[in-house]
Amino acid sequence: MVAELKQSEYPGRWWMILPGGRIECRLCPRFCKLNDGQRGFCFVRQRVGDRMMLTTYGRSSGFCVDPIEKKPLNRLREQIEQSLAAGENAVLACSALKRKYRDCLRVNSDVKFVFLRGEYELIADHLRHRRGHFMDRGLLQSQFADLEEPQPDEAAITIELGRTPEETVEEIKTKLHLASKD
Repeated sequence: MVAELKQSEYPGRWWMILPGGRIECRLCPRFCKLNDGQRGFCFVRQRVGDRMMLTTYGRSSGFCVDPIEKKPLNRLREQIEQSLAAGENAVLACSALKRKYRDCLRVNSDVKFVFLRGEYELIADHLRHRRGHFMDRGLLQSQFADLEEPQPDEAAITIELGRTPEETVEEIKTKLHLASKD
């Protein structure tokens, strides 16, 4: 039986029913196992009856504001682990605005983060000129507010924006000690 849903709750994804009746949320690496009415560690996902729901803590005007919900970090982590096990280089892009998200993705010291730093106005200008991109320009301010710049102990490579994409890629390759295929 499914409990009646309040208008403030929305169906979530990435979950499964376990033997014994609990629901396991598979969206992030925490794999919360919930009984009816319990909230996950992220506090925006809650079990309601036999479904996992995203509550108002994770929604605002119908748009998901929870970075865990938008970025299934466990899926990226799995891809990183597979690439490392196969001895392959890979480039995966996501915002990873907070240290806890980068920590989740940092499988070992072979994983490198590149932080593209730019002033608000520069990035806003880039977004105004993009076509067919998924990010709503109105979200930029909240992204800057949520940003936790990488700290020295994270050993992230910082690239200052403002050059052409080609120049930026060359600087990243140089800092990562990657040979050019030219």
